[in-house]
Amino acid sequence: MKRIGDLLKRKKRILSSTKDFHAGEMDEKTVEKVFKEVATRKILGIQAEEIREVRIKEGKLKIKTTHPIVAGELWKKREMLIKEVNKILRNDFIREIKVL
Repeated sequence: MKRIGDLLKRKKRILSSTKDFHAGEMDEKTVEKVFKEVATRKILGIQAEEIREVRIKEGKLKIKTTHPIVAGELWKKREMLIKEVNKILRNDFIREIKVL
């Protein structure tokens, strides 16, 4: 199994060779996958299925969950999640997390 960091490096190389890619952009599906991986790995008891929707706009990550307890856990650990996701993405894409 390949590490997510290696896959992101490859994706950045592919995207940077296209005309439509702007430096610093990251598609929403990649951010969602990385966020779910970090959340399930760092917070005990949370599964990827409990995070229904992840949207990013202007550095704000908006998350919808299946249960208020999951939302509370994500909210309590938001600073750690921001640091970990940004570390994997190798940039400060996420500045704020809003749990809905």
